[in-house]
Amino acid sequence: MPTATPQRTAFASLALGALLLLALAALAADWQRADAQDGRRAVAISVSNEYACALLDSGEIECWGESDRGRTDPPAGRFSAISAGVWHGCGLRETGEIECWGINDDGQANAPPGWFSAVSAGLWFTCGLREPGEIECWGDNWFGKTDAPQ
Repeated sequence: MPTATPQRTAFASLALGALLLLALAALAADWQRADAQDGRRAVAISVSNEYACALLDSGEIECWGESDRGRTDPPAGRFSAISAGVWHGCGLRETGEIECWGINDDGQANAPPGWFSAVSAGLWFTCGLREPGEIECWGDNWFGKTDAPQ
């Protein structure tokens, strides 16, 4: 049995990486072809462990994958940012308000009112960025996750 040399190992790693890139490019091309038929284009994407969401150039959000308890059912309307958490997703409306959907067992989808400039959904909690740089988090606070620095 031949022994692996550093050159063979490096070549195998490069070949595997190239195949992975080709597969991802093919998937992206399929998405673009399918999307081009109805004129919609994704401008941002956020992925979780079992589902993903895209922000379309129309401002709408489209999600796909595991749809358990509403994870892939974003609200209608126009958004400027998205974040796919593990059990819930959130979008930043063009008005600056955050709206979340999906599982809400610990209040992670209960966004506080007011204006935000960014949102990030986690496992059982969510954080938003207010101006000027103030962080506000909500949901499960196990390990102090929602105790953002002031």
